[in-house]
Amino acid sequence: MRRLTCLANSSIHNVRYAALMMVAVIAAHANAAEYEARPLGHGWQVATKHFVITCTLDREVALAAADQLESAWRDTASVADRFTDTHHRDRFGAGAIGVLIDKPRHIRARQTAPLAFDANDVVMIRLEMNESTRGDLSDEQSKHLRGAASRAFFHLAEVDQKLPSWVTDGLSQYVANRGNLPTSDRELAMPTTADERSNERYRRPTQECIPTHTARDPNAGRWIAYLLNGDDALHAPATLTAIRQTLDGRRGSTTAIDQHFANVSKNHDIAAWLEDPQVDQPAWEIPENQAENITNAQREMAVVLKLAKRFNYTPDQRPQVKIIAVTRENEPVSYTSPGSKQRPPSMNELHRKLTASGDWATSTGDGVLHSSDQRQLRVLLGLDEHRYTATWREGNLVLIQRLQDGTVIEGTLSENAENPRRPLAEFEVR
Repeated sequence: MRRLTCLANSSIHNVRYAALMMVAVIAAHANAAEYEARPLGHGWQVATKHFVITCTLDREVALAAADQLESAWRDTASVADRFTDTHHRDRFGAGAIGVLIDKPRHIRARQTAPLAFDANDVVMIRLEMNESTRGDLSDEQSKHLRGAASRAFFHLAEVDQKLPSWVTDGLSQYVANRGNLPTSDRELAMPTTADERSNERYRRPTQECIPTHTARDPNAGRWIAYLLNGDDALHAPATLTAIRQTLDGRRGSTTAIDQHFANVSKNHDIAAWLEDPQVDQPAWEIPENQAENITNAQREMAVVLKLAKRFNYTPDQRPQVKIIAVTRENEPVSYTSPGSKQRPPSMNELHRKLTASGDWATSTGDGVLHSSDQRQLRVLLGLDEHRYTATWREGNLVLIQRLQDGTVIEGTLSENAENPRRPLAEFEVR
């Protein structure tokens, strides 16, 4: 059986998208380099832009926690940019969050909550670690911190006052899992929506213990992951719009995001997505030992081909005209015109079609590209560098790219009879 590798499962970062994010990456590394662990009488303390971490165990654990917390903060801000700008106000969250990493018996003796907010909005996150722990954090501990940082972000931005708890729970799980599908032993259930909540949810707590990535709604993370990523991010634009409308609207029992979820849940295909999160993504065989630059180019080309197929970018077919004439001898003579010459495909034309198609989103393998991300879209299509030449072949778009080392890649999409929702990307490398 052939090994089909999905674009959405890529572990190799797209070089061009990485270039776009270079400034942010440099800034992140600069912040990391500034982290200093200051010795205390009972352990170590690390101060970052948003967090003050006290760790009684190990210096390296304190520094690793700082990296995870600030990384989660940046990831949450990236998600929040789609529906709010509250976090862009000056000194938002600066030094506002305390983090305690200590032995379980000490934390329990202090009765410290996993994530607590006091009346002055001082946030405290706690993480239990065994005394024998040394060095880096485990995956579970990293998720714990990332989820807590995300929940703290939404609380300080006052987003959690208007959004249903299943949304903030789900978004925090989404960040905790880095956008991947969270696993659960439970069967998938509907999250608790506004109609099932008490209006007490909207009263700002003076002391509230909020679980981190494990959430009150155990399925919220999977629903949010589906709404933002599932079916090639089909539901992402409407979901983000509903969240914005909920934040802008009046407080009440039923919200725009609850109504949107009710509409999606009636006709959702989440079961198919849970079984195969790569549905609606191109699949193709990646030869063993293939050069990384070729694989990266194929992944990028597959996204372009997928968008062309999704938005029905096909040849401009002009019908032939049949003319029937009658000779003087009353003999009919027919003539069929060759029709207009088919216009070759154009990346600029595809770009115009995509920008005129309203709000949409698609998975790129490194994240989700939205129609509003005009700069990234131009980079993807290679407009400024004239990356692709294109032609039609049997009604299908064929892209051709020459790499810097002279390698030529030719790619197209074809139907997959075995799995119609996984079109086959076919590449020829020469």
